[in-house]
Amino acid sequence: MNRKIESILRRVLAGELDAYGELVELCQQDVWVVVASYVRNRAIAEDIVQKAFIKAYFALEQYEFGRDFVAWLKTIAKNETKMALRARLTREKTALGFAEQLDLERAAWRADTGATDRLREHLRECLAQLPDPIRELVDARYALQRSMAELAEAMQRSAVAVRKALSRARALLRACIEAKAARNAG
Repeated sequence: MNRKIESILRRVLAGELDAYGELVELCQQDVWVVVASYVRNRAIAEDIVQKAFIKAYFALEQYEFGRDFVAWLKTIAKNETKMALRARLTREKTALGFAEQLDLERAAWRADTGATDRLREHLRECLAQLPDPIRELVDARYALQRSMAELAEAMQRSAVAVRKALSRARALLRACIEAKAARNAG
C-alpha cells in the first residue's frame, strides 16, 4: 500500500477528520474512472462517487491495513454503482408498468362515456368522507398545488412525512372509489 495513503488513513482513524479530504483528493480519480466506466451521466456519476466515499468513510474500521486501499475503495465504488443502476432500472420498470396500466385504464374509461362523470362524483364523495386534516392536505397539494416543501413547513413535519401522508390519503381514496365503482357495477 502507498505509504502516504496509509499515513493519512491512520490520521483519519485517530480522529483527524480533515485528513479524509486529503484521502479523497488522492483517490478520487481512481474511483471516478470506475464509476464512469458504468455510468455516462456526469451528475449521476458524481453522486455515486460521493456516496462511495461516504460509505468508505463509515467502513474504515473494516479496512485491513496491508491490503490495497485503492482497490478496496474501487470495490465499494463498483458496488455503489451497481446498486444505483439496479435502483434506476427498478424505477424505470415501475414507471413503465404504471404508464402501461394507466394507458389501459384510460382506454377503459374512454370506452364508457359516463365513466369520467361517475369517477368525478365518486372522488367528490370519497374526499368528503376523509377526516378533515387528510382532506385539507389533499386539497392543499392537488387543488391549491402547494409544493411538498410548503406543506411540510405548514404542517411542521418533514417532507418524507408529508409524502407518506399523501400516499396513505391516495390509497384511502383509491379504495373508496373502487368500492363505489364496484357497487355501481353490480
